[in-house]
Amino acid sequence: MSGLSMTDLVDLTRTTLEDLPKMTFEQPQKYQDYPALNRFLNMGFEISSGYGIRRNIVLTETGTAQHVRLYQSTQISIADRQKQITAPWAHANTYWAIERREALMNRAPAAFVNLLQSRRNDAMMDLANLLEERAWKSVDSSSDTLNPRGICYWITIGVDGENGFYGGQTRDNSGNAITEVGGQTPVDLDRWCNYYSDYAGPTAADAMVKKMHEVFRKIQFKAPRIVKDLEQGPFANYVIAMDGDTLDAYTEYTRKANDQIGFDVGSFAGNVAFQRVPLTWIPVLDTANTSIRGTNPIYFINFNKFKPFILSDDNFREDEPIRDVTMNNVVVTFVDLSYNYMCVDRRSQALIATL
Repeated sequence: MSGLSMTDLVDLTRTTLEDLPKMTFEQPQKYQDYPALNRFLNMGFEISSGYGIRRNIVLTETGTAQHVRLYQSTQISIADRQKQITAPWAHANTYWAIERREALMNRAPAAFVNLLQSRRNDAMMDLANLLEERAWKSVDSSSDTLNPRGICYWITIGVDGENGFYGGQTRDNSGNAITEVGGQTPVDLDRWCNYYSDYAGPTAADAMVKKMHEVFRKIQFKAPRIVKDLEQGPFANYVIAMDGDTLDAYTEYTRKANDQIGFDVGSFAGNVAFQRVPLTWIPVLDTANTSIRGTNPIYFINFNKFKPFILSDDNFREDEPIRDVTMNNVVVTFVDLSYNYMCVDRRSQALIATL
């Protein structure tokens, strides 16, 4: 590396990146698990294009079905019942940098590779934390086009004491009401509401399990039939998610269970489960945000109807290393991602919480 020029450093960084392992999120430190991000990466997303995400759905009846008599004439009426739901692209990036003199201090090829890989891993873990945290949030305001519309935007709390499809208007992260959800107004469309049920908290375990039965039935949640269903196919996309305290209370309840409780409460394939659906601990939910999800929330998420969308050709795109225009000795590499979440059927989603 004697007489290393900036051009040499750019070329060296580029060729070294080509030889590094496939870009991964390694050495998680902030959270013990990253369930939303893992599903994002491993369980499928939809590639899309255009200036935003748009999907057409039907939220009202056409009114064309009727009983008729013989020879009865029919008044033909063509009504457009389709509604369009929308979400803007949310753009995220991360980066890492190498200073020319750092390269000189790590002259051995192995040392330079380790330096570059550690910088890359640090940057990717920072992005992992951002994506996991924002996945379990709403937007910051009704006009927020910077951040993604996370799970708490599409699956929202109702009113204290309510049970039913009352998860209508959403809230921003400060608890302020947002009238439209995905461009549609739930007040005018009762089919554009998630199921919400209020409960006394995980310490009242019997009542909690009863609420879970109610939700399972009302939103037609599906249970895996065999162990293989947990890994692939539509049954793998049904998730019951909760914070650590709620999971601990449920686990203790199942530990003390006896034959009178039934087959639906217990374990499946080595996992603590309800109706054979494994319960997923979400570390991010351990940090309270009562404004958007109440206390001790239990989410029933059907990921067949709730997906991350990624802009075509901007899926964790690792760019070519470039010279920084403000620091003459620095080479920077960026990773870009354009994405957002969209729920096409809010009635298939549910939230149980204490308000």
